[in-house]
Amino acid sequence: MSESQGYGMLITMLAAQKNQATQSDFDKFVVYYKNHTLSEQNHLMACKQNQSNNEMKTLAENNTTWILHTHC
Repeated sequence: MSESQGYGMLITMLAAQKNQATQSDFDKFVVYYKNHTLSEQNHLMACKQNQSNNEMKTLAENNTTWILHTHC
């Protein structure tokens, strides 16, 4: 997720240079990132979000399980 987020930000910046995107478009990526970090202390993006009541929710416990399972 975080890699594609970075690519989206880069593409938005390049599109803005051709007047095909705005600062507001880029800011939406920033807001999404800030809303989906692992915690206030750990600014890595969460690996998984679930939709609940038309909102995307970060599931920190799933991220910890995934990190331990795949990287240990």
